[in-house]
Amino acid sequence: MKLVVLILLMFSLDIAYGNEPIVYKLIEGYPTWLNVSDDNIYISYTGPRSGGIIRYNLNSPEEDSVIISKNIWETASLFRSEEFLLTQIDFNQKDDPGYYSRLVKIDLSNEKFKLIAFGGKERITSLCYNGDGEVYYTEEYSNNITKFSLQDFGTTTQRLIYSHFENPTSVLFHRDYLWVMHDNGTKISKLSVLTADRVSTEVFSDLPPSTSMKAEGNYVYITQRNENKVFRFNLEDTTPEIEYVTQFDYNAVDSEFYKGDLYFTLKAEQKIMVVRNVVTSIDIPEFLQATISPNPSSDFVSIPSLTGSAAIEIYNSSGALVLTRRVNPNEEIDISKLTSGTYTIRTEDNLFGRFVKID
Repeated sequence: MKLVVLILLMFSLDIAYGNEPIVYKLIEGYPTWLNVSDDNIYISYTGPRSGGIIRYNLNSPEEDSVIISKNIWETASLFRSEEFLLTQIDFNQKDDPGYYSRLVKIDLSNEKFKLIAFGGKERITSLCYNGDGEVYYTEEYSNNITKFSLQDFGTTTQRLIYSHFENPTSVLFHRDYLWVMHDNGTKISKLSVLTADRVSTEVFSDLPPSTSMKAEGNYVYITQRNENKVFRFNLEDTTPEIEYVTQFDYNAVDSEFYKGDLYFTLKAEQKIMVVRNVVTSIDIPEFLQATISPNPSSDFVSIPSLTGSAAIEIYNSSGALVLTRRVNPNEEIDISKLTSGTYTIRTEDNLFGRFVKID
């Protein structure tokens, strides 16, 4: 079966003003999972007859999107490394009555598929890469978490590592632990996967039903499907706490931050929504605030609340990135060349602060 089909799919772009989000309308199918990186949106979608994976370039709004693959029954979550995209594809059983769940690697340099493992009869709901050649994944209607190596091929390379979470739906690898969302998205636990004893520790319980976990820096962002909110927690904390980030008036399936914007897919709608300049428009809760001093200022500011060296981004009131650099706590940041106005600072750990530049 030929896996690579490169044809064009028309997108229409409706731009709304004020606080309304930008809407990308998908003419064919319903978007589910997405990954935004290197100025591209990778989107998995389902349709009445088939599904697929498409790519849309954020810098070319007038161009058509490119279908990386189509004629596949359904796709799982998308996981992107620097060089490839990992996903799972389901073929229609009428066309392939044997194993129809396949894990594939997509080389981003040429967008060609490579089959890396056969799955079983159940749809793979989530997968992640540990950065060292190994992939973990979960399956629908199963309590299993399975691991396999990208270096090998075939069912013999897959190994069950844990089967005691109820309905695991999302996995994320960080350091020596696998973070697992389970019990229909209401609990999150961490599992030691590099040791033989496989110790599981429940970190969060009684969460509102959630759909996905996405990592950015040291933080994991959680999309909650009923309350339409995005929360986060710090992977580095010994005892992590859930922190509020933002809320939107849409029934989201998956969301992801990219360059200050929030991208999300909608349940049962042929749309991808983009809320621009989230970092400049959200009300910053106290626990997300970075201290900026002096404020206001005409020449220099510093961030005394930093605990160490950090990369920062400075946005103007229109959401444009005007300055990026790495700074230390209390190190002076030259703002003398900026025009007067209000600016937002975002650190690599996703702390936020605002300051006023005066002449």
